[in-house]
Amino acid sequence: GVLVATSAERQLGGQLQALLSRAQGKYIAVTELRDAAGRDVGLVFHYGGEPSWIFATLDRPLPPGRYEATLVTRAGSTSTLGTFSLGAGDRSFGATADIDLSRVTLLRLRDVRGGPAYVARFQ
Repeated sequence: GVLVATSAERQLGGQLQALLSRAQGKYIAVTELRDAAGRDVGLVFHYGGEPSWIFATLDRPLPPGRYEATLVTRAGSTSTLGTFSLGAGDRSFGATADIDLSRVTLLRLRDVRGGPAYVARFQ
């Protein structure tokens, strides 16, 4: 029946609820990181808790450089998540966030020397 068919989903939901409860978090979500053409370049995991954090994984390394990650809120204000030095083989970055992530609509990642931005739109 229905209970058998949804057993895996209910188990996963229970595990997620236990994780958030233990970490005193409100939510964990994942969003695609896209380049200027809209192609997926990675995933951005965002966790609302104490502390909140963002961690991104890249499908392939970005051009080497120093990248600034900026968070943009619904009201249009910005907050710098951090500046990350990404080398030729680096495929991740992350930091704790000093902002309520439930107010954030997007993360923008851009080489500090300029160039195209990579964007993750939060729900």
